[in-house]
Amino acid sequence: MVSQELIDEIDATLASQTSVRRLARDDELALIENVAAKFIDDKDALWWWTSLKSPSQRHPYQHDGWRAIIGKLTIGSPSAILVVTDDEFPPWPAYIGPIPELLELISETRSFEFMLVGDALAWLLCDCHSNEIVFCGDREDAVEL
Repeated sequence: MVSQELIDEIDATLASQTSVRRLARDDELALIENVAAKFIDDKDALWWWTSLKSPSQRHPYQHDGWRAIIGKLTIGSPSAILVVTDDEFPPWPAYIGPIPELLELISETRSFEFMLVGDALAWLLCDCHSNEIVFCGDREDAVEL
């Protein structure tokens, strides 16, 4: 379970944003089940990016390079759901909103591991503790970075 301290920090950061909101608890639980059903072989794995059902793209980054990578991978997707995993097992808090605002939220809080889920479960993006973005989902072609 993600620490209450991190959730409080995220919620405090959200106080100044009106376009990002936390999902209701039942919606968070349903989202996790749906993401697992579509993308994950072993939903009991701590790091879901190690148990993906389909091929993935892996993009290493340094420092704040994650923002540019995510920006390119999510072009054409106006909104997403941010799932705060922070190297913990579920349940996980989830926040929905425009991708630029979600990225701002991530950058304004302490470093944590997360997943971004595209609209209608079109794609899944995972931030790994090894400073790597892992992306899988419905795309016509691989994104060149």
